[in-house]
Amino acid sequence: MTVASAMRVAVQMNSLRARGKGTGRFATPEAMVEAILETVLEATRRAFRATILELIGKIVGDKA
Repeated sequence: MTVASAMRVAVQMNSLRARGKGTGRFATPEAMVEAILETVLEATRRAFRATILELIGKIVGDKA
């Protein structure tokens, strides 16, 4: 996930909240930045996890 797509997700989350489907708008710009960073970090964690699992699978598969 790119930073731009994380920003889009955060803006979409904010618009849902603004329409009454969540807890409300981001209280501060810092809150929006924090939401973007959390989204990027989670996506990065998932990507690294998938890559590591794939590498382990190749190593184990080569030895079998």
